[in-house]
Amino acid sequence: MAKVKTSKKQKNSSAGDFPIVNLKPGVKTTSWHSSKEMADPKKVIGALFQSLVDGDTEAFKEILQAHLEARNISKLAKESGISRRTIYAALSKEGNPSLDTIARLVHQAFSKVS
Repeated sequence: MAKVKTSKKQKNSSAGDFPIVNLKPGVKTTSWHSSKEMADPKKVIGALFQSLVDGDTEAFKEILQAHLEARNISKLAKESGISRRTIYAALSKEGNPSLDTIARLVHQAFSKVS
């Protein structure tokens, strides 16, 4: 099999992915950080509850994982007695965590919310 000749020039991969948008004069924008939103326990509790009401277990796992990542999974793993590997496996797309695991994670993550 013959070698394929490759270009030495790097291509700008993001050039065609997003359209360039120019804002109208006078339009103000604000910065938004999802990590701040995901660290707010009251907002996350509401989102978790709504995902349970809707029966959307995938959304529940995604919301819980984002919250735990915003709060530092390593610290939470030590406090809850569940290994980081177990947490990541449980909250992965293929994961099927037990109710006990979810209860321990939720208890540890939200026990100090008033």
